[in-house]
Amino acid sequence: ANHASTMGILTVAVVSKPFHFEKEKRMRVAEDGIRKLKENVDAIIVIPNQKLLDLGDPNLTYKNAYKKADEVLLQAVRGISDIISSTGVQNVDFADVKATMVGKGITLMGSGEAKGDNRAEEAANRALNSPLLDNLSINGATGVLYNITASSTLTMGEIEKISELITKNADADATIKFGVIEDDNAGDTLRVTVIATGFKESRSDAQGRVKTPQPNFVPIEPAYRQPTPGQLFLGSNRAGSGGADLRNYVNDGNMPNMTHGPDNFDDPLDIPTFQRLNPIKKK
Repeated sequence: ANHASTMGILTVAVVSKPFHFEKEKRMRVAEDGIRKLKENVDAIIVIPNQKLLDLGDPNLTYKNAYKKADEVLLQAVRGISDIISSTGVQNVDFADVKATMVGKGITLMGSGEAKGDNRAEEAANRALNSPLLDNLSINGATGVLYNITASSTLTMGEIEKISELITKNADADATIKFGVIEDDNAGDTLRVTVIATGFKESRSDAQGRVKTPQPNFVPIEPAYRQPTPGQLFLGSNRAGSGGADLRNYVNDGNMPNMTHGPDNFDDPLDIPTFQRLNPIKKK
């Protein structure tokens, strides 16, 4: 993912989160992986496996539950490919998809189909309220792209209804793009595909993040400061400085008198070698 992103390639990740019965450790590992993945992809779609249990049918088999999840992924990916590859009456293309998704993080991506008199409203609501999305709504999105696919029977009233449902809860300054594809093979079916990005981090995510405690450093004043040579020998005007103390000590006549020669040593071996070899000549 990082390699593709650094090459400037639009990178979209689709990942799942564990079932609740798989316990907290596995969930923490998954959430940590998602956080790291967000740093290396443009957009990420998260599907919690737990949502498979919320589809409403208690007799749904294990195999069919995962098939439902695959259908949601297929609709989302097919929606993107249709936007990019299909020529429409009102076009949105790869440049629009890239502008909406690059660097936007968590992404809502859904697709819904419907027939009949209320097909516009039903298709839009299904696209916005996929049961497998991670409790994500379009509220506050700063980037929205949606595409409508229908036969030539599509009316302006249906386009207006779909647009109203999709954009009413987006951010007031959101960048919004839409396209219309005419497909006579669609018959009475109307399909809506929505991509919404630019969400602010949810409060639950912020509260759930584990903060690593940072150590507190308290400066400790040393009991003794080693004086510098300048303080010792050059003196200082500061009270109590090492230079002033040494100068006063010498001026007060406290320095011992120094004499030369071997007379000050009881044992000749106590005489420094250089004095024994080169004795000081007394006047």
